[in-house]
Amino acid sequence: MSMTTLADELNGLNRRDLLAAGLAVSIAALAGCAGSAADSAPSPSATAHTVTDFLGETTIPVQPQRVVADSVSIYAHLFALGITPVAAALPGGISTSYFAPKNDPIRNVVADDGWTIDLEKALALDPDLVVAVGADYNTDNCQRYRAAVSTYCFEEGYRDIDEVKRNFLALGAALGRSDQALDAIADYDAKVADAKERLVPKLGEIGPVGVVRFDSGGFIGIRRDDIHNAVFDSLGLSEPEWPPAGESGYVELSLESLEVLNGAQTLFVTTDDDVDIDETKVFSSRIWRQVKPVAAERAFFVGAWNGSDLLQLNRMVDDLVAAVS
Repeated sequence: MSMTTLADELNGLNRRDLLAAGLAVSIAALAGCAGSAADSAPSPSATAHTVTDFLGETTIPVQPQRVVADSVSIYAHLFALGITPVAAALPGGISTSYFAPKNDPIRNVVADDGWTIDLEKALALDPDLVVAVGADYNTDNCQRYRAAVSTYCFEEGYRDIDEVKRNFLALGAALGRSDQALDAIADYDAKVADAKERLVPKLGEIGPVGVVRFDSGGFIGIRRDDIHNAVFDSLGLSEPEWPPAGESGYVELSLESLEVLNGAQTLFVTTDDDVDIDETKVFSSRIWRQVKPVAAERAFFVGAWNGSDLLQLNRMVDDLVAAVS
């Protein structure tokens, strides 16, 4: 599909409602990005069309029915588009509880390496499409999946909200779900606008906001330049002047260096889904209780903030508002 053709299609959608919802990127800009995801306009009777993804041109079903996702964020993106995958590759400790019905568990086709798709298991489900993260670290896997089944490797943003929106819209266009993508983006923007209105009177009380992550292996760290930082900024929240991050992207901490967290007036504590807070010794330690926002009862457990999909962004906003309201 050409860029002009997609722009015409998007302009035919409910433009007034989208603008009223405060969509951060113009319709024209969104159409320009989505144009790179859907390069050939399929005829009404077509069953497949050519799109461009992270690896280049590829042919995928116009309306895929049996989709396999290679991560929880891809699964969430599909779910937001109204598509429930037949399977997903879900690492240990990663849950779909923030968006998927608990009584409808997804079939897990994670490989022995703990994070990629086990193709043998996936192919046994007769999928018509695999959707995977398009990134340098995942290129070999994308090529491997594509050799076995129709695959769309979509470039997933994880630091910038507008990037997440643009890529999500591109995915929606490729899968014939542009309407659903625009609706989901508009709903998110409306949620942010409402949250900002509720938080403004509390900004003095909230003060500088920090996020510290604890995983099941004992890792403690402050993530820098991640999607939650962009969410804070969109809500008018400030952050402390943290030390520089290391190669991991985190300011890595230990029990002995938790005083770094004193720079935050309000602290959000994220843990992986397999972490039992009641059994984690650090949270009952004297050192933890002496951290200033903890002592002031300004530390809030918000579960796992893993991933940068649109539903995860909704979860972050909801968690933030619920904690400080």
